[in-house]
Amino acid sequence: MSDTTDAFDLSAQAGRIDGWPQWQQVVQAAWREAAQHGGEMWLQDATFAEWPLGWPDAVQAWHDWAVTQRRAQAHLLALDWGAAQQAHPRWFRWQPTWTHRVHLRVLPQEELGGMGGFGPIMVLGGSLALWLDDPEQGRGGWSRSAQIVRTMTQKVDANLQRSSDSGGASMLGL
Repeated sequence: MSDTTDAFDLSAQAGRIDGWPQWQQVVQAAWREAAQHGGEMWLQDATFAEWPLGWPDAVQAWHDWAVTQRRAQAHLLALDWGAAQQAHPRWFRWQPTWTHRVHLRVLPQEELGGMGGFGPIMVLGGSLALWLDDPEQGRGGWSRSAQIVRTMTQKVDANLQRSSDSGGASMLGL
């Protein structure tokens, strides 16, 4: 995984994501947008291992978001945080300072039931949704459509309601 990314333009209304490198670029662009324009963030993935969380630019974007968007909250939901801790130690050193705003949640495997998968999703402030339909290949899309953003927010929210607090850095052993 690279620690840098080319800038990705999110000015259109929607687009396709074709592979994990492009997913990482789109996510980085969304985090930069969050830092500039604010808003709540909802993120879900089984492990977050393929996300660019620990990249220096990502940690800076998260920090900028936390400092400039004083009331906004971020809700990150995983099935298991172990792989993310290993892949993104820089982010997990940053996050404990912001546990009151950056909430790590865990959804037990038994809660998945017949959900038909637990694909990567990110929703930004009711204005942007990113998702992967094919997590193995990193293929999906992004949209600013209010209906799609609402649908993706509802998917993450439904999972968050069945989740529990991961305990943050202390419970994660950091």
